[in-house]
Amino acid sequence: MHKKKILFISNHSRRFTGFGKNLKNILTHLYKTGKYELVEAANGVVNGDEKNEGISPWKTIGTLPNNPKRLSQLNQDPTLAQKASYGHETIDQIIEEEKPDIFVGIEDYWAFGGFTKKPWWNKINCMIWTTLDSIPIFNEAVTDAKDVKYFYSWASFGAKEMQRMGNPHVKHLRGSISDKEFYKLDEEKIETIKSKFKINDSFIVGFVFRNQLRKTVPALLDSLQILNSQTTSKPIKVLLHTNWKEGWDIRALMAERKIPDQQVLTTYLCAKCKDYSINPFVGHDVNCPSCGTEKSVNTVSIGEGVFDYQLNEIYNVMDMYVHPFTSGGQEIPIQEAMLTETPAACTNYSCGVDFCNEESGGLPLSWHEFVEFPTRFKKASTDPKSIAEAITTVLNLSPEDYAKTGTKSRHYILNNYSTEVVGKKLEEIFDSMPSHEYDFSFNKFKLNPLYTPPPDVDDSTFVKLLYTNMLKTEISDSDEGYLHWMHRLQSDLKRPDVFSYFKNVATTHNNEIDQKNFDFESVLDKDDEGRRIAIVLKNDPSSCLAATYFFEDIANNYPGHHLYIFTESPPYLFMGNKFIHKVLPLYPCIDDITFLEGGPNNKRFFEVAYMPHLEVTMLKDYAHNDSDKSSLCIK
Repeated sequence: MHKKKILFISNHSRRFTGFGKNLKNILTHLYKTGKYELVEAANGVVNGDEKNEGISPWKTIGTLPNNPKRLSQLNQDPTLAQKASYGHETIDQIIEEEKPDIFVGIEDYWAFGGFTKKPWWNKINCMIWTTLDSIPIFNEAVTDAKDVKYFYSWASFGAKEMQRMGNPHVKHLRGSISDKEFYKLDEEKIETIKSKFKINDSFIVGFVFRNQLRKTVPALLDSLQILNSQTTSKPIKVLLHTNWKEGWDIRALMAERKIPDQQVLTTYLCAKCKDYSINPFVGHDVNCPSCGTEKSVNTVSIGEGVFDYQLNEIYNVMDMYVHPFTSGGQEIPIQEAMLTETPAACTNYSCGVDFCNEESGGLPLSWHEFVEFPTRFKKASTDPKSIAEAITTVLNLSPEDYAKTGTKSRHYILNNYSTEVVGKKLEEIFDSMPSHEYDFSFNKFKLNPLYTPPPDVDDSTFVKLLYTNMLKTEISDSDEGYLHWMHRLQSDLKRPDVFSYFKNVATTHNNEIDQKNFDFESVLDKDDEGRRIAIVLKNDPSSCLAATYFFEDIANNYPGHHLYIFTESPPYLFMGNKFIHKVLPLYPCIDDITFLEGGPNNKRFFEVAYMPHLEVTMLKDYAHNDSDKSSLCIK
């Protein structure tokens, strides 16, 4: 029986993010069924990166191109770098090579901008499972939805708004939560952990989040300031499980509100021994008290996070969980906290409405509307007074009511968000989809490096015209790439510099297409495979002529091999040199040494490829598959 192949593109399943955790849960569930062939396309991971690929029972592919030169070029433009990290450079190749029956995109919708125009879109089963967290709904999502047969929003908020805007087929499918890792510990265990960190005499209010501006830390600290002016039955401390290096300057926010250092806790993690602690913030690069490693301890991040069993302990030491935010796709820490039977409060907006109903046991936090610049999205400013009131409510609950609230919350998550429940729904969706034959073209469209903008336009129009006409990419005034180039034009660059960058990007793109369609083997002899040496000469003619001095040494070290010269210099420079087998032009593919010497995605054409124009400090430039026998340095 044919197993449907399903390609998922999302955050890497090993990342400590909401998308990453969801993908890990779902792939694990589907793998156990044995019904499907699973492929993970991991966003932000370089294709062929062994430390991120091959570590799961399903196949994992990085979405970033593995050409360092191309990556460097893309990283000079924030828009192109972002698109590349979400697979825009490689997704066509991945689809063509893997030939999935089903494509599933799990990211914020803007990560898929332009995917509905791809040659393969809807010729296979294409599903978008995304987070829609603000009004007005991201415009591209609204307009593209008609071309997305299987469109699902993590939050009911997004699905209802999409339906109201004329897309009745959009449905609500929650992100998954692993209920096996998150549960209430027995009271003795909780007290032991609290005693270890000397917090058993306090009422701990927790917040687990990535330190981004949409997580409203100031509102939570404002509520603490309010509570500090009141008499409470227990001292209150706030535990911020986040990275203190990015986002909000938490120390500055505390100082402005005169909140004592000892009242705000954080989670520290040793990168070496993976031991964690809960303490007031004392800085970064701290020595580890457990293993003694120097400067190995820092606050947690998406790259260096605690294990799930440790995070479960952290939720359990919280007496209450509070999640104030401007908007959110689902905010998985809310569900994780509820699974541990910790009473939770969250902003009653966006996905938060799913956790503030009677069934969930969650407490709603009131908010005021503001319009975000420059997106113009309607966002929530959580009322600090409402947070303070919610904390007071939970603090004053009787033991019986406290337990009932926690039990209700856990049951709500199990019935609606567990991996088992969400995984079963996905199985139903996938099983209803047909299998597909690949009978369509993957021909990529080319960009236009020959475009020249009119000289009499302002800088803003100039940049937009380059994106639209040269790179075939639509941008807005709020786009990071647009803002980047406008700043550069006003500071350190002239128009010819910017024009040159865009032209090079378009040229590189077209060269890669030409390279793919070019039959490189047709220019090589058929009877010398395994006996070929390539020498790439990209310098001026005089330098190329000087390089011929080394050909005899190379030929002597590789007896029986043929020397192929790739150069832009006139062929007559090499006439009469008895060591040269063939002189060929500089084809586009020549820039990548792994193309010549072999790599994860292509065969080996040459035993060794010498490229003297490259920096020898780069490993790929001199590794040569351990076949380098030259006794001379030809750099």
